[in-house]
Amino acid sequence: MSIADTVQPRFQSNVYSYENIEETLPKHTKRLIKDADRRNVQIIHGQGELLDEFSRLVELTKSRKGVPLRDKGYFKTLLENYPEGGVIFLATCNVYKLNEDAKIKKGKLEKEIAQTCENAKKKLHRLEDQLRSVDKDIKEFKEIFSEFGQENKDIAIAGILSVQYGNTCEMLYAGMDERFKKFMPQFEPLITEVTRFLGTGFYRNLSYQAIPAVPAVVFVFT
Repeated sequence: MSIADTVQPRFQSNVYSYENIEETLPKHTKRLIKDADRRNVQIIHGQGELLDEFSRLVELTKSRKGVPLRDKGYFKTLLENYPEGGVIFLATCNVYKLNEDAKIKKGKLEKEIAQTCENAKKKLHRLEDQLRSVDKDIKEFKEIFSEFGQENKDIAIAGILSVQYGNTCEMLYAGMDERFKKFMPQFEPLITEVTRFLGTGFYRNLSYQAIPAVPAVVFVFT
């Protein structure tokens, strides 16, 4: 009965199909989605063309968690065997644009601080806190550029491989880049978008959707 007793859990979390499911999400999930939106997190979906990025994210998760997970070849086989039901979802963001926005915000804050009277201590403290936060963001962006390059492009930060079979849908594998956790635990907006997508014409007549047994995912629906 304990999840630690076996590799595969005996129970799984299911989300049952109904209209406007995103409206029923908890308040904290909606707030996190808005935070992700402010960082311009976008969701894309596809199949073989997204395999490389999805496999990279799963490898990062495998290394971080120290657990054996499947590789690109296995994911490719899944998509080939379920050409109509297999899909990869990726959460992406453009760090270059975020960095440019942060530099603009930094300039505005520095100007406002310089123009603020010394006696306005509360306001100065607030502005200085915001400036430190922006400086921290810029430093983190610089570290990301050192690996991905400082280019105007989207970077995949989280992903899910989902397969429809019959009237059910299984989210089989997921991965994320831990360096982007500040962008919010990315599975919140990702799972929400997946759920919305599954309610459209891509997947029809589903009775339920099974989600991975990982805290960031289960968190969305509790």
